[in-house]
Amino acid sequence: MKTDYLDVVQFHSSPSRQSLEEHGALEALLELKEAGKVRFIGMSGNIAPSDGPHCHGCFDVFQIPYSAVER
Repeated sequence: MKTDYLDVVQFHSSPSRQSLEEHGALEALLELKEAGKVRFIGMSGNIAPSDGPHCHGCFDVFQIPYSAVER
């Protein structure tokens, strides 16, 4: 791929804030983003961005479920 960075790194399954902070995962990704090794940090899951356990401004990308069958 000849690149020095990852475009997006995502946490999956709507992790709790405690889970994100417990082992320093969020802090590590924020440091990698600051160093230019990660461009965007994201979260996927069943929560809307305004309802989630995320820190304000930490996440750039939210992948939420979308289904025409299950609204």
